[in-house]
Amino acid sequence: MDCTTFRNRKLAAPLEVSATAAEHERACAACAAFGREVEAFERRLQRVAQVKVPDGLAERIVASLQPHKVPGRNLLQRLLDALRSSPEEGRLGPALGATAAVLIVAIAGALAIAVGVGRDELADRVIAHVIAEPEVLQAQEAVPPEQLSAAFARYGAKVGASLGEVRHLGYCMVEGALAQHVVVQTPYGPVTLILIPGEAVRGRSRTKNGFTAVVVPLRGGSLGIVTQSPGRIQPVEEFVTTRVRVEG
Repeated sequence: MDCTTFRNRKLAAPLEVSATAAEHERACAACAAFGREVEAFERRLQRVAQVKVPDGLAERIVASLQPHKVPGRNLLQRLLDALRSSPEEGRLGPALGATAAVLIVAIAGALAIAVGVGRDELADRVIAHVIAEPEVLQAQEAVPPEQLSAAFARYGAKVGASLGEVRHLGYCMVEGALAQHVVVQTPYGPVTLILIPGEAVRGRSRTKNGFTAVVVPLRGGSLGIVTQSPGRIQPVEEFVTTRVRVEG
């Protein structure tokens, strides 16, 4: 089993572990870390399903969000409207009620993160994620350029000139969102790129624990750029952004 297959199956069934998946997890430190993060997120969702959601909580969250800044706000409102108009309203079974609660709280939580996480704070969180997966920086995978192009295409961006040798490309969880984690060998050394879905953010560079990160906007989210050379963040950012063109 390769890394992509393992991660796709883990996302589809977080708490199910086949013999082949367990074998791959033992041999691949990066996938083992990914698996632990996905399992932890799944268990948090299960705990949410066991908690009674106070009446009107989701409506209050929706009301607090700014519609012109959070495109997904309308998605949560439509979900609430659909539940209200259901012929089974008031008679949802425990399982379905828990599922609805999970959906509402998960979506609302994701939207709250999009609003609540400041631009600079997102750079801090990107650094924290890179520090939490040190083994990924040592990866030496042979990733075809077309896979990198496909990853950026999902965010409305096109890779023009080569960013360098792609040493790792995989999925990861950042602030409860499914992101993509890329490590590229550039003329400035290894650079980590984190493709984050949601709001398009541009923030100032931040330095913590020897890492420096800056966040730039894409059409379908944001791109975190991380380097271990703090004095080079400006040329590294320029190197990446001149090779990644946002479409549309």
